[in-house]
Amino acid sequence: MDILEIINKVKNDPECIVYPPCGLPLLGKGVELPNDLKIFYENCGGISFFPSEKCSFFIVNPTEVVLANPIIVGDLCEEDISSKWYIIGKDIENNYITIDLSKERLGQCYDSFWDRHGVIGECPIISKSFTDLVYRLLCNRGTSLYWLEENFLYIGDAYDKRVGREIITRKVCRCRENLRKNGYKRCRKYDNEYCL
Repeated sequence: MDILEIINKVKNDPECIVYPPCGLPLLGKGVELPNDLKIFYENCGGISFFPSEKCSFFIVNPTEVVLANPIIVGDLCEEDISSKWYIIGKDIENNYITIDLSKERLGQCYDSFWDRHGVIGECPIISKSFTDLVYRLLCNRGTSLYWLEENFLYIGDAYDKRVGREIITRKVCRCRENLRKNGYKRCRKYDNEYCL
């Protein structure tokens, strides 16, 4: 399903609000929008997903697509990969979802809530593209943070390193129930991941 089909599905859902288009985000020199994000803002000015639900989210209007670090941590942090992340979504408490606009990770979206934004091993990739994010927010219907559900297929952490085609993770377990001070211990909950 492409982004236009998803927007049409959202428009037909009485529990969502699709705002009229109001232009494209104004980004820094040399920063390019992924194609699906550009098409999205050419056709609407943001979306409120299930505003009456406990986990409602907003895809922000184009003027709110700004660098995340100055808003969330108060500094650009130019040496960190998060310096290329832009705010793309938020909840009613201003917990953020960010989108990576670096060429290497273009379009990946992250959980950038205040307590995990830019924290190695704590900043999960919640979608591989903007289209996927919008589709998941629609399907979830505001019932939960879909990326924290047990049936969510873990994609990786924003700080995972790529070596060729292989992803080298920091081997940090999402469950955090088996934390150890020395070395790694196989996690009982997520058999393919490890706890510190």
